[in-house]
Amino acid sequence: SKVSDTDVTTPNAGADDYLHKPIVPLELKSRVHIGERILGLGDNLVQAKDALEQTAMFDPLTNTLNQKALITLARGELERARRNQAPLSLVALDIDNFNTIKDQHGEAVANDVLVLAAQAIREKSRPYDGLGRYEDTMFLIPFPGVIGQDAEKIAQRILKGISNTNISLLDGTPLNVSISISVVSSTRVTVNMEVDMLIEKAIELISVIKHNGGNQVETVFI
Repeated sequence: SKVSDTDVTTPNAGADDYLHKPIVPLELKSRVHIGERILGLGDNLVQAKDALEQTAMFDPLTNTLNQKALITLARGELERARRNQAPLSLVALDIDNFNTIKDQHGEAVANDVLVLAAQAIREKSRPYDGLGRYEDTMFLIPFPGVIGQDAEKIAQRILKGISNTNISLLDGTPLNVSISISVVSSTRVTVNMEVDMLIEKAIELISVIKHNGGNQVETVFI
């Protein structure tokens, strides 16, 4: 039969392919299979994109935010607090005896401890708080709208949660994991305040806590 203009659906009308009349079943089936493969490739690309985004944002070991994503989140919370003239706290958490565990039991066991610690921190913090691994054994959590004693209460709950977590080797030998937690709190974010300043103060306070024996919470106001 002759092909007329009305027999063809152009790509501009939304079609990816078309057949001339009369339709040959074998050709139609072949075209459908090609279309299925194209759709499958599209799904694979979406999955690959999601995987790349996951890799770009999350620490592969602990599945918490990585350093870049964490700092981006903290800066966003800081700017929001600055605009709203609202309080902001930053909590830093560092495992005290990680190196000892690593030296005695190996890197694999030490990494398992790090994963369990991250899980305990996430469970005892608020569901909407952004937990991230800043470096090595240190985690950070920005607390928007929380200051002083309220931030310290959350930190104490995390400390207690880790202390009560049963961590042991395969032979049943218990591992006593201790953690130092610093809380840097500001009742009002000033024009000159930056995330780097909060992180620096939090790390300084962690060092003081460790020097005093670790496994406790301390708060400083700026």
